[in-house]
Amino acid sequence: MPTMDTFTSNARRQGAEGSFLCTIPARITGDQTPSGYGNWVRIATNKYAFTPVRAIMNRAAHAGWAKFWMNVL
Repeated sequence: MPTMDTFTSNARRQGAEGSFLCTIPARITGDQTPSGYGNWVRIATNKYAFTPVRAIMNRAAHAGWAKFWMNVL
């Protein structure tokens, strides 16, 4: 399934940290929002860690949060 993730740098720490919008579809059980929002940070040369957060819904009511941690080379 196609995705379009958007990463932006913090204006004061360009290339070191920032925020992003994640559109990768959720693959776990439970009704989650179709997109997530989070922060990223550079942890080494050409290596980044990021944490997306999505809302979990239960019959159109907010039921909690889904939070993930990932590293990217």
